[in-house]
Amino acid sequence: MRREGVAFLSLHTSPLDLPGEGAGGGMNVYVREMAVSLARLGLAVDIYTRASSPGLPPVVELAPGVRLFHLEAGPARPLPKGALARHLAAFLCSFMGTSQGLAGASYSLVHAHYWLAGWAASLAAERWGIPLVQSFHTLARRKERAGFPEPPIRSSTEARLARQASLVVAMSRSEAEDLERLYGVPPDRVVVAAPGVRTEVFRPRPREGQAFRHSLGMERGPLLLFAGRLEPLKGPELFVRALCFLPEAQGLVVGGGSAPGEGRRLERLVYELGLERRVRFLRPLPQERLAVAYSAADLVVVPSAAESFGLVALEAQACGTPVVAVRTGGLQEVVADGRTGVLLGERNPEAFARAIAALLASPALLASMRERARRRASRQTWEAAASVLVGAYRRILEAERLASA
Repeated sequence: MRREGVAFLSLHTSPLDLPGEGAGGGMNVYVREMAVSLARLGLAVDIYTRASSPGLPPVVELAPGVRLFHLEAGPARPLPKGALARHLAAFLCSFMGTSQGLAGASYSLVHAHYWLAGWAASLAAERWGIPLVQSFHTLARRKERAGFPEPPIRSSTEARLARQASLVVAMSRSEAEDLERLYGVPPDRVVVAAPGVRTEVFRPRPREGQAFRHSLGMERGPLLLFAGRLEPLKGPELFVRALCFLPEAQGLVVGGGSAPGEGRRLERLVYELGLERRVRFLRPLPQERLAVAYSAADLVVVPSAAESFGLVALEAQACGTPVVAVRTGGLQEVVADGRTGVLLGERNPEAFARAIAALLASPALLASMRERARRRASRQTWEAAASVLVGAYRRILEAERLASA
């Protein structure tokens, strides 16, 4: 018999996908690392995701106590998130069948990641009579307030899930406040289980960083790094335009387009601005190589319009690299303004360039920021986040037990 079990649903992206590729991002890392950390605390975790390419094995053991199931739901190829709603019913049927068949599991609760997975998870939880736990990772109403409209179905589904879930897991205190203010979720139904960082991977690597810069031919001058999906919300265009005001700096963009042609559009902009000698593009990197890239950079730039957390900022700081970011969402909690980086109230290229230039002009300040960034990030662990989540799981299971007694 298996241990106490939890089903994780992550429909639109797999924990095996590289962050920064397609729909992949911090959520991929969160689902994988949280599942592994929960298993170390004694829970068995099964993760269900949509098979997005042919020939994937039905089940993969990610770690002791953690299994990943690939479900048939629509064509076995990457699909834009906007096209996935028509395959929700197929995903739900595959999940229900696999969980009772191949998985042979009996779950204490089901934990959905993102609103698409929540649609399926809410129906399964209702059918089985078990609690629904919901993580949104990003919120439609927060994105809309930042000027990035979402389909109405997303906002209405998020509102329904927020009302229905026994527990809503936020990535930051800022997201918890948004859930209360924008969706009316009572504070006693929200828990903050913020992402952690694996310091055995994300740590200062000065020698490897220098070798990395040499391999790119970017040894001379300050190196600025952007890492993430190439989409307007994340601000890669702002990053590129800021370089126009920093003639000595070089820019490295690590990521892939979340929409067809987004990467090519950004590359064209680089040529139009005459920055082709100072800007390099790399595809998304695995964690070990990404840690080297962070270490190679003088500063990591996070110009996102909205972030529930901001995992790139945490990982960069763990590598001892200060961050220049927008004062928004969870970034306000990840970056200590003036101590581990700089937070800006303005989201424009000139403001970013001024902040970056001021830091680069003060080597002593930059050196002190590097050490403070490393120390601050090292305190945020996946084990601590998993402990918070386990405690919250147990509270809602106990409440369910008492209610049914």
